[in-house]
Amino acid sequence: MSTATDKYPNLEALKSELRQGTDYRIRVLDRKHPITIMSPHGGFIDIGTSAIAAAIAGRDFNLYDFQGLQVVNGIDLHVTSTRFRDDKLMKLIERSDLGVGVHNMGRMETDAIWLGGLNQSLQALAYKHLLARGFTVETSMPRYRGEHPKNICNLPKRHGIQLELPTNLVEKMFATPVLFRTGNRHPKTTDLLKQLASAVRLALKEELDAD
Repeated sequence: MSTATDKYPNLEALKSELRQGTDYRIRVLDRKHPITIMSPHGGFIDIGTSAIAAAIAGRDFNLYDFQGLQVVNGIDLHVTSTRFRDDKLMKLIERSDLGVGVHNMGRMETDAIWLGGLNQSLQALAYKHLLARGFTVETSMPRYRGEHPKNICNLPKRHGIQLELPTNLVEKMFATPVLFRTGNRHPKTTDLLKQLASAVRLALKEELDAD
């Protein structure tokens, strides 16, 4: 989810006021892979996206997960993707061919996934595989299109895609009302998340092999 009223204009400003380990946590898994999965608004910012990004990353793709740890007013730690820059993330992106940004866009009228980003062929593959697993997917959205060239999902060499997931769908991907834990273990998830991760991973592998 993006907002025009971010409290912090960039990550540097956020870090200057808040404490790592108390207010936020950065989890980086550098697998030396050409695909990087990003959750810039993890933890209590875009609830559920930390576990979803980790599921898509699996055991082989790189993972960058910025976790907001403030339970109350977690959205205060939101820095929009076009201005979200972190040295650890940029090191992953510099060596990446493809990227995926994972977001929660809030409660919506339907469970439709909004699929954006600049890599049109990857978007088409993700659309196909998500539909095949029973998901509803939109590619012509009124907002959250993820098409800005400065969006972090588009910074890898061959750009990437952005997944905007409605809260009502995200909640169905978890077996309990708890969608985020501050420790190293994610809450228990359902088969629906496995299906989402499988679809996106398959699309990424096909796109990477097509080069």
